[in-house]
Amino acid sequence: MKITTFLVALLLLAVSCSNKEDKSCVLKGTVHNRESQALLLVKSHEDARYMAQRIPITENNTFEFVLTDAQNIRYSLIFEEEFKRGAFAPIYFFPDSDTIHFNLHPSDQYTSNAVSGSETTEEFLNFEKDVRYLFEPKFNIIYQQLDSLRQLNEGESDLAKHLISRLDSIGKAHISWRFNEIETNPSIAKYSMLIGFISASQYFPHIDMDYLTSVIQSYQERYPDHFYTELYKNLITAMESIIVGGEFVNFRTVDSQGNEIEFADYVKENKITILYLWAPWCGPTRGTSKALIPFYEKYKDKGLAIVGVVGGIKEIEEYFVAIDQDNSPWNNYVEIKDQNKIWERYNISNSGGQVFVINNKGTILAIRPRIEELENILIDNL
Repeated sequence: MKITTFLVALLLLAVSCSNKEDKSCVLKGTVHNRESQALLLVKSHEDARYMAQRIPITENNTFEFVLTDAQNIRYSLIFEEEFKRGAFAPIYFFPDSDTIHFNLHPSDQYTSNAVSGSETTEEFLNFEKDVRYLFEPKFNIIYQQLDSLRQLNEGESDLAKHLISRLDSIGKAHISWRFNEIETNPSIAKYSMLIGFISASQYFPHIDMDYLTSVIQSYQERYPDHFYTELYKNLITAMESIIVGGEFVNFRTVDSQGNEIEFADYVKENKITILYLWAPWCGPTRGTSKALIPFYEKYKDKGLAIVGVVGGIKEIEEYFVAIDQDNSPWNNYVEIKDQNKIWERYNISNSGGQVFVINNKGTILAIRPRIEELENILIDNL
């Protein structure tokens, strides 16, 4: 494998990002009453599994870290042992000053955590404190009442249904209050909340997407050159385009030899192209390779191409190990640390991957198709 050529090609793809101003922020902190060895640092919209930087905690329960190329966006600190357990509470901050100080406590004392030295962080945390003060007691009372009913096997009773309806009403009031504050008092802290709503919109049934889009458009006009403005464009484009009947999104990347490809070339040259995005740590997605091989062998001479992209990784070596283990008959390209934003552009951020079936007109025919559905698509189009 031509590792040097590979690295050069990868560097050329990333050169457009090298002109950003390098701003540093020193993170200093003390950890109280917990035996933790490290913290993970990550931008809040990114996946800590492969995008995080590790910050060791000393024997004196302190830490210090220089965050280079710091952007005025929301970051998260996560205790490493909590992350490994799969249940963690991020400590949010914005690196808008030279030095930020942290006093961190055990997870059951999360509200005692303190962050100082950042005006944007203070605004964000005060906002969340107001939300808890206004709505948390209302939610908690109803949750307690529902738990009591379930213990009495009355979880389906009329009273339980009434309480669930009350939860729905409080949820709507909560979202409405948030958006009113976000819209009337715009700031970078509030912008981060809007991006969070877009990223998790499927989990917030109370959100009016048209209203959310209009609010974000006002933020785009206010902050035209901000990182979140570009991020929003990618997120909303993916939400609108990456659907069955939508248009594929082009990207460039390289293979194990450093050969650069443009995905659009595959789409044009083949009757059907299957885009198989996969991460080595995701068992279900990785197992899709075995299911695709029979289709590839049967239809590769009739106009079918499969393009694999290995993502969810932070080192080149992870890519080489993965493709050697996978040993699939098609080419597998690489996406290291979301460099080309492929996962983001295909609306699967922070996931293990996905399968997309695309015709030579660029139309998405299926997303994660069942075996029978894929067979029918190939029969009809090849």
